[in-house]
Amino acid sequence: MRTLFLLGIVPLLGLSVMAQRAPGGARQVQSPPSGITLPPGYMHEGTGTADSREGRIWKDQGLEIHYSTGTGSGHRVDREVLNEVWSKHNTVGPNIVQIAMTKDRVLLATITPVDESRRFSRINFWSSVHSDEDIAEMLLMVMAYKP
Repeated sequence: MRTLFLLGIVPLLGLSVMAQRAPGGARQVQSPPSGITLPPGYMHEGTGTADSREGRIWKDQGLEIHYSTGTGSGHRVDREVLNEVWSKHNTVGPNIVQIAMTKDRVLLATITPVDESRRFSRINFWSSVHSDEDIAEMLLMVMAYKP
């Protein structure tokens, strides 16, 4: 009887896990990146694999912030250098923070742990910004990231 119960429950558990997978083997990620608290009205959706995670944080009729993190995420701020209007960088706590604005009004932020052994926790955020309030709102959210 116990064997029959286990044989019946195992396939159900497998279906539950498969239902949480996005196309291409990625899994659905419900919580925003570590340390980020969503302000009222904001939502999050994301996917992840064994070594990466990407997603977006957005508000209806408002700002939409995209992010990617993981071993292959690189420095998005560095890749956009030819199109930048300005860029700034500084060490903030245990992280190196690079921020840039492109000519197309895309605000980019790359946050990289100073600790070499944690570089896999690097994260890139980017969003089209239309006002100074958008810039402030994005920076307040992303600067709370904790690798």
